[in-house]
Order: sequence, then C-alpha cells, then structure tokens
Amino acid sequence: MTAQGLIYYVEDDQHIRDLAAYALQQAGHTVRTFPDGTGFAALCAAEPPDAVLLDIMLPGDDGLELLRQLRGNPATAALPVMMLTAKGAEYDTVCGLDAGADDYLAKPFGMMELLSRVNALLRRSSLPSSGAAAGSGEAAPANHGEPSRREEQPLHSGDISLYLAAHRAVAGAARSPHR
Repeated sequence: MTAQGLIYYVEDDQHIRDLAAYALQQAGHTVRTFPDGTGFAALCAAEPPDAVLLDIMLPGDDGLELLRQLRGNPATAALPVMMLTAKGAEYDTVCGLDAGADDYLAKPFGMMELLSRVNALLRRSSLPSSGAAAGSGEAAPANHGEPSRREEQPLHSGDISLYLAAHRAVAGAARSPHR
C-alpha cells in the first residue's frame, strides 16, 4: 500500500498513541509517534511531516505550546495541525482553533472519524494556494520541494494581509498567518 502522508503524533498515553498510529498505518499513512514534545518543533522544521496530531495535556510543553512553536517558525507555520485531546468543552475547542489548529477532535474518538479528518486535513493542505503569483498562472512554490504543502502568499490591501488557507487576516506591520 502506498503511503498517503507522513503524520507526526504527540500523545503521552501509549495505548491511545499506539491505537491511533495503527489505524493511520492501516490506512496507508506513515506515522511517527512521540510521548512528549521534547525537541518536537525542531524536528518538524528539520524533517517536516504532511500533518501533525497533538494532544493538549502533555508532560513538559503542552500541545498548545507546541502549536505556538510550530506557528511561530516560518519553516513549520503552514503545517496542518489537528488537536486530539480529552479537553472537549466548547471553550477548549475554540482556544485550540484560535491558537492555530486546523482541526480539533475530542477524546474519546472513533478511528473512522480520525481517519476521515486526517484525510480531509491532508486533502485541504494539498490544494494549490490561491495566492499564486498575482495572476501570473504560476503556482506558489512548494514547501521544502514537496507538492503536498504550499507556502501561501497573502493577498494585501493597504496594511491588511489575508491568508486564505490559514483563515487569517492580519493588520499592521506584523504579517503572519498564525498570530
């Protein structure tokens, strides 16, 4: 079976980590798992995955902090990230999405739903950026030479930058899709 995507999954509960990794592997994904976030953001920059799955409640840096690190680094800012966590209240979901997560799935979750959401995340991240070189017909450059992730070029109007793929609008000098 051909690998569909490289998935990094940070989860401190070994049973959940192993079960989700098994389901993803059976669906054709390559999965690399981590029990905590030690060195995780640096590894994502050095060896970028196609998608990241993060638990929130982790030893050391929690999943939201890892998400902030990813979004704060230009090399990893556009990585698709899904939060997989026991924190399922509406407030927690909103905090995760507002922090820059692309999707949020509360535990307990079904493996079929996880696979469907991961596939959707990968599908959305592989779409060409609508910010291609100002109508030139050229596609935006691929991230790290891989066609599955595209660096998004924002649309600018005055001091406002619109990042369509990240669903972000930024006003002022600090232009980043994940702030």
